[in-house]
Amino acid sequence: NNNNNNNRRHDNAQAITYTHRIASHPIMDLLCSRTALTAAAQPQVDAAEAEVEAAELGTTTVTIPSSTLATVKGGILADQGVTSRANLAPPASSPRAEEAADLTPQTSLLDLPFEVLVYIFRFLDYNVFQLQSYIAPVCRHFHSVSRAPVLNRALDLVKIRREHSVILPTIASLSQLVRSTPSVQEVSLLPEYDLHEYLPALIPSCQGLTSLNIGFSQTYISYPVISNVLKTWQLSEFNMEGVLITDCSAPLFHDVPVENIQCLQLLDISHVRSLAGWDVLCHNLHSVRYLNILETSGLTQDDAQAAFTSASSLIGLRVDGDDCDDDLIECLVTHHESTLKYLTIGFCQSLTDESCYLMCDLKQLKWLQLRKGADISPTGWCALAASPAFSGLTKLDLTECAQVNNEVVGTIAHCCLDLEKLILAWCTNVSSAINDVFIRCSELQHLDLTGLKSLSNQCLSSLTSGAAKNLELLCLKQCNHVQDDFLWGITKARGKLRIIDYYGQAIGDEEDLEFGYYTIDLFTDIRDAVLRDCSQ
Repeated sequence: NNNNNNNRRHDNAQAITYTHRIASHPIMDLLCSRTALTAAAQPQVDAAEAEVEAAELGTTTVTIPSSTLATVKGGILADQGVTSRANLAPPASSPRAEEAADLTPQTSLLDLPFEVLVYIFRFLDYNVFQLQSYIAPVCRHFHSVSRAPVLNRALDLVKIRREHSVILPTIASLSQLVRSTPSVQEVSLLPEYDLHEYLPALIPSCQGLTSLNIGFSQTYISYPVISNVLKTWQLSEFNMEGVLITDCSAPLFHDVPVENIQCLQLLDISHVRSLAGWDVLCHNLHSVRYLNILETSGLTQDDAQAAFTSASSLIGLRVDGDDCDDDLIECLVTHHESTLKYLTIGFCQSLTDESCYLMCDLKQLKWLQLRKGADISPTGWCALAASPAFSGLTKLDLTECAQVNNEVVGTIAHCCLDLEKLILAWCTNVSSAINDVFIRCSELQHLDLTGLKSLSNQCLSSLTSGAAKNLELLCLKQCNHVQDDFLWGITKARGKLRIIDYYGQAIGDEEDLEFGYYTIDLFTDIRDAVLRDCSQ
């Protein structure tokens, strides 16, 4: 009994000592600062949610009072007497420890049930590296919780490096980390890793891997290494964007079991450089929901048509317009008029009005990008804008579509009432119709008018009368007829609206925002949008 009591006191003391280590972590913000959610405000959070968590953990029945779960979810540990970080006890070695003993509630995170701690740690985005580096070393109880399979699903080193300044694992430590967490299903490796070393280290340990990201690897990758990936794992997601493949003369993946290829649901082969062909892969994309084939070396128009035909459930597509003509658009619309929601086509020089008439049949479109459609006339644009395909759009990019004019933009304004983000950069024939966009598109948040040389103060006058109340960003770079004094007045009257002036600087800000030739790529999150649609 004495030994047990000593161990208990040791764990509590160690947990308190490590408080300062985890106090600055986002998980503590979830516990201590999200006071808006309370049991009264969220009565649906009850024991059933805890039972779902228990089922994922492989346990039997768990009963957690709804008030306790809602309290934890809101970040208020009122039942335990902890209402802020300030209430956490000082380290045991502190001179103030005895003085605070009578004032500080004798309760710590260690007193929370196992399942509740698992629920809290789920806000770490299931990242194995965070759990094993920062949570597991705190104490034995946290180490036990961090081993829960439901938490150890993703190892995203790219996200960790982007959001945190930490030392990332070497090949030896990565292998050890993966071996200690066999439930890992998603892995994202850093571009500088030598995949000839890292991938063979992963293969023996990650038998249940379903998602792999090796995008923009800075090393040449021999084909046998890439082939072995799809031979070993039945991946649902594979990102090999920007990879340079060597040592392959036969069609890519010709030696991979067809059933493994048919498991793919999200596939990114954009900017892949290879001398081999893609016909084997493109004929077997039966389960693909998201496909990115922007500037894929060696991909022919026949390959693209085969991919559009075989991918019967396609929701999101990014394709390069260099090899995209009216025939390819016809194939795309024929097979996906009722499923396609997110479509981007860059460099649409080969598209004509016929493509616009064909795209009128896309009934589910939400996001659309058609850049550099120089040969599409105002008649074709107006027909597309007035069709059901445009009625549900929330994002639209028509950068450098030379024949888009005031008539086309007016049609867009009257038919696309749900637009949230619109790019008309370098559509130099557009001017006065911008007022129609402000007045009609009440949900508009982002508008890029870069390079509209004929735009004047009068073309933006509706902003002074309160139109487009949700507008947050207005880019007027290279618009040399709009006066700074006029923009200053709008900025002062509408505090949340940020306006980018001729030089790419925000009105009222001293620092240059360094907006490039275009402002923001609105479509980098198509994959995430497809995932949300698939989970609903």
